[in-house]
Amino acid sequence: MTLLELDSLDSYYGQSRAIEDISFTVEQGDVLAMFGRNGAGKTTTLRSIVGVLQPREGTVRFKARDVTGLPKFERVQMGMGYVPEDRQVWSNLTVAENLAVPAGRGGSRTPEDAYELFPTLNELRGARAGTLSGGEQQMLAMARGLLGGTELLLLDEPTEGLAPKIVADVREAITRLADELTIVLVEQNLDLALSVADHVVVLSNGELVHAADAEGLSADDEVLREHVSI
Repeated sequence: MTLLELDSLDSYYGQSRAIEDISFTVEQGDVLAMFGRNGAGKTTTLRSIVGVLQPREGTVRFKARDVTGLPKFERVQMGMGYVPEDRQVWSNLTVAENLAVPAGRGGSRTPEDAYELFPTLNELRGARAGTLSGGEQQMLAMARGLLGGTELLLLDEPTEGLAPKIVADVREAITRLADELTIVLVEQNLDLALSVADHVVVLSNGELVHAADAEGLSADDEVLREHVSI
């Protein structure tokens, strides 16, 4: 079953077009990895999917419904979860309070499930989010994103700038989440992304230049060397 479909999506910042004619589908239960160099349009695509940015042309369909004109909160209520690159945790709230807000929307997952996925957060329940390390905030942002009935989780650079131990923890979490969620993953760590992805799309200068099954691809694949590797 197709959970997400983008059809000829164009999005702008002011008068500058950031993505052009982006089309792809994501099947329920799959992990789609989105690759591209900085400025390729990956974050813009995620923001257009979840409604942070409204596209000027094209269509976003989620669960077979046209959601293109819906605000972000309605898409979240329908089952989209979004973990932005800058995490955006509520710094004045505790870890427990950060998780209680999305958990209050319902869904089968509870904060206890999040603590089981990220044991470090269990030890930090009473700590204010603003006092956490970058890696701890990333765990919290991911934990928050999967609560509230999330069916589609959008992850934007979840391992960027993290210590190797935290990267390993995040990788393990993504692997476990892939068994129960549909995921769109933007990630510069090609080996990590390819290890969990079912399909990949590659963006360059705001356009989709390649789409393929992840099986058989490696970090030194020709198309990844041309459009992703530095």
